Amino acid sequence: MEYSNGKDYDRQKMNNPYIQLWYEMVEHYLKIYLPKSGKILDAGGGTGEFSIRAANINENLKIINCDISEGMLRRAQEKIEEMELQERIENKICDCLLYT
Repeated sequence: MEYSNGKDYDRQKMNNPYIQLWYEMVEHYLKIYLPKSGKILDAGGGTGEFSIRAANINENLKIINCDISEGMLRRAQEKIEEMELQERIENKICDCLLYT
């Protein structure tokens, strides 16, 4: 499914209880395996959900949220600014397949 903007994507994901359970499981493992400090690349990070969760778990991380969709990154930036995380999360448009 293609989304014209990240809000539609987030709305569909956030209303799904299975996706919410999945996010909880991911947070559990992020708490265990995230480095204590440094930089993280969220390749294909879309609306920034994982970047935001990682930033909330560990204040010592700098995160680059990379995605090919400008609409998804616009939504990510809105969320990042709402949570005042713009000093720690940077959005970049890129095609991750170029690096494979």
